[in-house]
Amino acid sequence: MFRCDVAKKDEWEATWTHAEELLNGKVQILVNNAGVNPAHGWRTCLDVMIYGVMMGAYLARDKMGKTKV
Repeated sequence: MFRCDVAKKDEWEATWTHAEELLNGKVQILVNNAGVNPAHGWRTCLDVMIYGVMMGAYLARDKMGKTKV
């Protein structure tokens, strides 16, 4: 198992590297199913549901680049 706190940029990068090493190739699709409910507090919700999603999306853009399709 590999854990990733999606609210931390360095953990996103480590997760991406781990996936590429595990799969012996580039990641071609990303699915982020991280989520929390309001019981975890508003700051945690923002960190995971907004900042985490944006960090993952920008990292995916940088790592995957543009598709030819």
